[in-house]
Amino acid sequence: MGLRAKIGFAIAATAAVVAVFVGLLVHHHTVNAQLDIAAGSLDGRLQTAVQDRAAGVDSGRALINPNDLPPPLRKVVEQGKRGVYLDTSGRTPNLWAASPLGSDVVALKRTYLKEEETVAGLDRILWVAGTAGTGLGCVVGLLVAHRLGRRLTASAATAQRIAQGELSARLPLTGKDEIGQLTRAVNTMAEALAARLQAEREVTSNIAHELRTPVAGLVAAAGLLPPSRPTEMVQERAQHVRGLMEDVLEVARLDARTEEADR
Repeated sequence: MGLRAKIGFAIAATAAVVAVFVGLLVHHHTVNAQLDIAAGSLDGRLQTAVQDRAAGVDSGRALINPNDLPPPLRKVVEQGKRGVYLDTSGRTPNLWAASPLGSDVVALKRTYLKEEETVAGLDRILWVAGTAGTGLGCVVGLLVAHRLGRRLTASAATAQRIAQGELSARLPLTGKDEIGQLTRAVNTMAEALAARLQAEREVTSNIAHELRTPVAGLVAAAGLLPPSRPTEMVQERAQHVRGLMEDVLEVARLDARTEEADR
């Protein structure tokens, strides 16, 4: 997997995780808030119904000793406490509120279907928003990855050209991020390498030219010696030194691009 794909995948994955996390937070907050509001409202109605029942007023809204009271809520009432319970065991969710009154149990029951539908609608909206956000994150990730990858590819190509001997190659300075630092480093490297090679060429050229006259004089002087075995050895060494000097001059010309090798 290339760097562009990795960056794009990372940004898209981050967008998806953030969308899921935000969706879960909104979902749980909405569910809890709805339940608290509905439970508080039903508990207030229950207290009114208990007071009416204690005063001998039958409003007709309260259930007295209901047989289908959820077991968890029944246990709370048996302990002498008032409680609210959401029963989701049936086909339709129902919200219960019950309180003990003497030997009786006063209860209220209302359907919780409207709140469930509201949460379901909210979940659909969150899914659509999360999907859209993730898709947008993918597009942004791909664009960012493409831009970064293009800059890195240009840096690699320029470094390759410098390695092949094109020391005048430079990268355009764009941005102050890490890739911009890499660009400046590549340009600095190219300038330092060009300066070093130029200094080496100048040294080579100067050495070759400084040796040319003494070596020519050495060869001429060796040619004036009387014939003998030592004379032959001196002339041989002088010719060898002249050959080395000519090679150095040839290298200097090639480095200075005043000549081109004929292979």
